[in-house]
Amino acid sequence: GSVARPRAHTGGVRTVSLEKVSTYFDAFLNAATVDTITAAVGDLLTCAHEAQVFTDDEYPFQSIRKLKGLPWKAANVWKLLDAQLAKDDHAKRDLKGMRVVVVGAGPVGLRT
Repeated sequence: GSVARPRAHTGGVRTVSLEKVSTYFDAFLNAATVDTITAAVGDLLTCAHEAQVFTDDEYPFQSIRKLKGLPWKAANVWKLLDAQLAKDDHAKRDLKGMRVVVVGAGPVGLRT
């Protein structure tokens, strides 16, 4: 299926398709600007809602990882995010209920 979602900056409408999950994930991995990162994550979250795998009881990436059709590279990203969640310093910074966006991660972060 596909769903239309508003575009953040243009005010137009963008159609998001569950069949393009892999494309949206690749766009996220290759994004070079805040706008393209935001658009790619927004597309993935829209897909998670459309596929009825999104829940407020977990981190957004945990809902996104349930999507069918993600590329094999996604498993490496989930490992890195899970490792970050397991660190003691993360447990000390409860962000539940807050909206947080990681913008880029560079060669020493998520995109290693």
